[in-house]
Amino acid sequence: MDTRVRKIILASLTVLIVLMLTGCALKDFKIKRKAQVTDTEMDDIDKALEEIEKVSELIEQEDADVPIEEMKDQTPSEDEEIDESGLPIKKVKEGELISFPNLKATDPDGDPITYTFSSPLNQRGMWQTKEGDAGRYKVTITASDGVNKVSQDVILIVKALNKPPKLELAEKEIIVKEGEKVILTARATDPDGDEVEISYTGWMLMPTKVTDYRDAGEHTVIVTASDGKEKVQEEVKVIVENVNRGPKIEPITDIVITEGDKITIEPRATDPDGDDLRFEYSKPVDNMGKWQTQEGDAGKYRITVTVTDGEAEDQTSFYLVVESLNKAPIITVPADVIYVNEGETVSINAEITDPENDEMTITYTGWMNSDTYVTDYEDQGTHKVIIKATDGINTAEKELTVVVKDINRAPVFETGAFD
Repeated sequence: MDTRVRKIILASLTVLIVLMLTGCALKDFKIKRKAQVTDTEMDDIDKALEEIEKVSELIEQEDADVPIEEMKDQTPSEDEEIDESGLPIKKVKEGELISFPNLKATDPDGDPITYTFSSPLNQRGMWQTKEGDAGRYKVTITASDGVNKVSQDVILIVKALNKPPKLELAEKEIIVKEGEKVILTARATDPDGDEVEISYTGWMLMPTKVTDYRDAGEHTVIVTASDGKEKVQEEVKVIVENVNRGPKIEPITDIVITEGDKITIEPRATDPDGDDLRFEYSKPVDNMGKWQTQEGDAGKYRITVTVTDGEAEDQTSFYLVVESLNKAPIITVPADVIYVNEGETVSINAEITDPENDEMTITYTGWMNSDTYVTDYEDQGTHKVIIKATDGINTAEKELTVVVKDINRAPVFETGAFD
């Protein structure tokens, strides 16, 4: 027993005895100071002194049986229940102290009563329960006056403390790529059979999430299982791997320049991930997208521009036309189609000039080999004629169509037909 408690009990009993003695003294004064007290008063004083002596002995003995009336109950107060068998029931939770502060028996003869308790109660009628003690127990409490005794069975019900739910995760680390779906698989059970709610906090608020192209990196999700009283948590690491999205280059329109001109190609491209871009060019353009043309470079070139972010690439192509400083001859005809009848002469009245007035060589190929042709009655049909003019550097071409119509001829008598 705690030293302070012992001192309080001893002081209280001392005060009680003093009050009793004081009362006796006053009574004696009222009967005009009788020489001696009555036998009853002496018996009261003797009993009080005996009580003081008993309590003093109990205080000195740490494990002595203290009268139940003096024990402080730490058990939640409940209305007394009766078992099916008619036995009283006392209910507690694991970890609570069982005691019987209201335990009291009376003796008709006024004899002092002592109490004894069966296990798991100790000799003072107490039992400090702990986790794992949940169950139903029957104990016996006996009251004795030293000669006779009476016993009563009591049912003790120790209720189990709420046990936290159990949380299981299929994976504690998940790896996905940008654009893929993250699925968290969690399973929760409760030892007490309570309903369990699973919640998600951190990077995810639901068990699933579709990643986008800004989610690359390492993320943490807290999975919580709660039965409304207690909760358990687990961490899930979600690693989202970067997925490179290739750049896109804008189309480039065809370019026409003249020999001696310098060209600089300035392509434009975008990258969804904001990566640094590098451009590459096909010949004759250099790796800076430039080309200084010279005399003799006249021609038509197909240029391909490639953009790359280091992983993916995109391309576009266009034509670069380099015109000669010398202008090609110009061929002009009245019509692209000439119509004649069989037997008539085809005349191609082409006007051919050279911008620099260079000497030219003109040729006709195809159905005609000059600018005129006398048809006969076997030429009916459609024919192609190509005119070429060259100044020795550049050549110009023009294609014409000649349509020769069929002409019906009247019959002719042969010589000697009438001999």
